[in-house]
Amino acid sequence: MNHLPLPAYILPLVATATLAVSLSAQADGEKPKPAAAKPQSLEVARELAAGKFAGYTYVGNKPAPKTIDEATFVVATIEALATKNGVKLAADAKDKLQKAVSLDGHKKKDVQAALVAAAKLKKKKVIGFGDLPAWASGVQHALVEAGLGEAIDASKAEPGDFVHWWFQYKSGNWGYHVGIVESIQKGRAVIYGAHKSSLASERKAASADRKGGIGSGPLLQLSAKDKKLFVVRFKAAAKKGD
Repeated sequence: MNHLPLPAYILPLVATATLAVSLSAQADGEKPKPAAAKPQSLEVARELAAGKFAGYTYVGNKPAPKTIDEATFVVATIEALATKNGVKLAADAKDKLQKAVSLDGHKKKDVQAALVAAAKLKKKKVIGFGDLPAWASGVQHALVEAGLGEAIDASKAEPGDFVHWWFQYKSGNWGYHVGIVESIQKGRAVIYGAHKSSLASERKAASADRKGGIGSGPLLQLSAKDKKLFVVRFKAAAKKGD
């Protein structure tokens, strides 16, 4: 059935009635629901720590039940974050992600050689770095290659960003850590993740009594010259047609 258009003098009355109903609904507490925010990495990481990985300690020299390392926790966070953002990772993509974050497949001697070649020294102290292979950026390389991240300069890091950093032991060898920026104050970031001996909750405990686990960890100077930082921000891949 065809409807005749409303006369012009009726339209203002309809608009007024609609506004009145809207105001009445708001007065009764029926406020418009805001769009749900995209899940953030810290939120997801904390959910995993309180749920799936509750009670886990840091893995020792030999794998044991309810233990975890930093790379595995970061990968689990990324997988859960991707899922909550509508991105389903195939089995091979998950495997590739794990290997990239943990640097699996790279021989220790090759890793050490790359860091030695890149480190700039002055009186035997590291004062900066030259170029490193893409794989050496760990989680940054993993997310960018997967189309799930944007490389960020360390000076522009924000809570929720993933960070991989290289540091030098007293022996001269190089090691790395990976985690999530939890907070930043005066250029220093608190790193959330799985930690072996630097959990904030265990700082007063004797070294022998520290079991490690998931939570707030070390402070990381974002402008440190003797460390090489790689920061990446999770960014869900756009769906076709977007």
